[in-house]
Amino acid sequence: MTKQDIYTYKMGRGSDNYTKIMEEVEGTVGQSNFEFSDFKCFKMVHGDVVSPSNICDDFVIRKLNDNIKRVFGIKTIDRNRILPQIKVLLSEGGEFWLQKLDITKFFESIPHREAVSLVLNDPRISYDSKRLLSKIFSSSCLGSREGLPRGISLSSTLSELYMRKFDAHCRKLEGCYFYARYVDDILMLFHEEPGEISKELPLPTGLEFHPVKQLKLYHPQKGSVKASDNSSKVTYLGYEFFFENKGQGKAAQLQVGMAEKKIKKIKTRIMLALFDYCKSQNYRLLKRRLTFLASNYNIGKNPENGKLYAGIHYNNALIDEPRHGDLVSIDSFLQKSLFSKSGSLGKKLSTVLTNAQRRELAKISLMLGFSKVIVRSFTPEDLLEIKGIWSHV
Repeated sequence: MTKQDIYTYKMGRGSDNYTKIMEEVEGTVGQSNFEFSDFKCFKMVHGDVVSPSNICDDFVIRKLNDNIKRVFGIKTIDRNRILPQIKVLLSEGGEFWLQKLDITKFFESIPHREAVSLVLNDPRISYDSKRLLSKIFSSSCLGSREGLPRGISLSSTLSELYMRKFDAHCRKLEGCYFYARYVDDILMLFHEEPGEISKELPLPTGLEFHPVKQLKLYHPQKGSVKASDNSSKVTYLGYEFFFENKGQGKAAQLQVGMAEKKIKKIKTRIMLALFDYCKSQNYRLLKRRLTFLASNYNIGKNPENGKLYAGIHYNNALIDEPRHGDLVSIDSFLQKSLFSKSGSLGKKLSTVLTNAQRRELAKISLMLGFSKVIVRSFTPEDLLEIKGIWSHV
């Protein structure tokens, strides 16, 4: 259970209320005739996203996910551990070959029957877990789909189990000294020319590499970096790793900045907040949303490192100083959007936003939140309200 559940499912206050509701969930799920309700489905650009429609379904899926991860020893991939390793390895210099691969329609292409069978055929999984897992994928909503549904944690765990043999094979490739896969994004480093590696890798049934999103990059000990797309950069998990060529006889220098896609995502959230304000005219909420984009906040505790944080600094901690301009460009975009009086948004804002309010909002700075590591407090209720218009952006 998370703090946000209390507000999402209106669980009241205090452990007595929480316990009562969870006992009701336990009683409902324990009945032999328990069935999953229809899942909520949202049409998104990258595919359909589903979510449980009630508290019982939600907690069953979470518990099943926990059981499967524990039995199979599946650990959540931590991008905050992968990315610093990549930065160190790419900045060391020397000769290496980088290969980036992308799997087309990852979740939609994994045959759910094959992924689920890996769990159902394992004697370590309890009868109840197998019964409920079978019910999920025989429901009217999910049973008709070939692939794994986006939006539920169980799909991520089943996909990791499905890819386990493939990952093990890649790590043993000759000349490969680093391998990372985050969902469908793969990055590999080699001591020697790997050749047409995408044609040799045995992807599991149903999956194939995206032909356009492949990238091969050669980094010589000295001289210019050469990539298959004629650039000197590679984007991975929200970062742009750019190799600045220093000329013949000198090693290229690594600079890390924000990926163009991440910058566009933040700008989109700014625009959505402004358009929503034009309809609601809730200035407090608009200011809260823009402040959130420029803030850092606590997201829980880690037994190893204490408190965990997310936000503009912690989500972009690897950016090098020469690329702070990426953040400055977003600040500039916000200011231009606030003061513009042309275009559909500018004309609407000019009638509902005062000059004093524009000046106040223009002081909000992502660059400042990043450099000063400004931490602000947001309650679970705040986050639900703030993120409501950004659910899948």
